[in-house]
Amino acid sequence: MTISIQTGKEREDALRSISPTTAKNFHSLLKEIFEKEIAYRKSGADAEYFENIYWCAFLLFNVGDILDVEMMWNAKQMDMDIGAGFDVQYMVGAGVERTIDYCEKQNLKSISKYIMKCKEFGDFEEINEWKKSKQLYFYGE
Repeated sequence: MTISIQTGKEREDALRSISPTTAKNFHSLLKEIFEKEIAYRKSGADAEYFENIYWCAFLLFNVGDILDVEMMWNAKQMDMDIGAGFDVQYMVGAGVERTIDYCEKQNLKSISKYIMKCKEFGDFEEINEWKKSKQLYFYGE
């Protein structure tokens, strides 16, 4: 079965069909959707599907692949709207300390500094509640 993700609506439908518990099975598709959402934002298209990038990031958080952190950071830095709405928690699905360590080893200093600063401010103290609230928001469960 082929899933088309060319339009914002098709990507929204694809995201809706993937649950947080099955996200790992769709990692490649989620990365592809995320890249398309970045292109969608850069194109200046209407903002009807503006939440797709956050929804996809939430599912990528649930995948927990450390390699996704740089892609997410680049999206967060893209513009002020995304930067403000893109929670730092999305970037630490593999774990806060593990993400910091990875970024340090990969010489991704700006990312590790940002995550460390957010950690100091307590942004990860209630990450389980954050995850529950995002799941409720996107899935109503």
